[in-house]
Amino acid sequence: MIILKMKTRGPTRALRIHGLIENNRNFILLNTRNQPIGPTDEAVNNLSTFLGTLARNAMLAPLVYVDWRAMPQSNKNDMWDLVKAKFDIEARAKKWVLSTIATDWRNYKCRLKRSFYSIYKTDDVRLKNCPEGVPFEHWKVLVAFWSSKEGNV
Repeated sequence: MIILKMKTRGPTRALRIHGLIENNRNFILLNTRNQPIGPTDEAVNNLSTFLGTLARNAMLAPLVYVDWRAMPQSNKNDMWDLVKAKFDIEARAKKWVLSTIATDWRNYKCRLKRSFYSIYKTDDVRLKNCPEGVPFEHWKVLVAFWSSKEGNV
């Protein structure tokens, strides 16, 4: 049986946002709960897309940590600094921004496990099928964790 793999567009990279210069930042309006609400839906969508790209960035958000709380604070501060460099956003939104990145990071790890770990039976095969965009060293740590008693809960 031959399995044809559909060609897909791939993950969003938000190149337009990453390419913004500091004096051309997008303004973000916050509600009373420090969540972005405007000034336009496009601005909020751009912020959300950008946060997703940060969560998938192996240098900023390494996959070697079991839990977001174990992620070094310096990495979280670097992500917040990048958000402030691309968006005109108040400091009171920092908690919401970082919790959104944390959720995106967890969801990314879940998709990796479902698409590149669970479909194979042995760790040798899993290691040979490292996902694109994931450093092999990170993948080795993930596979070892998911194969452990602790990660197989």
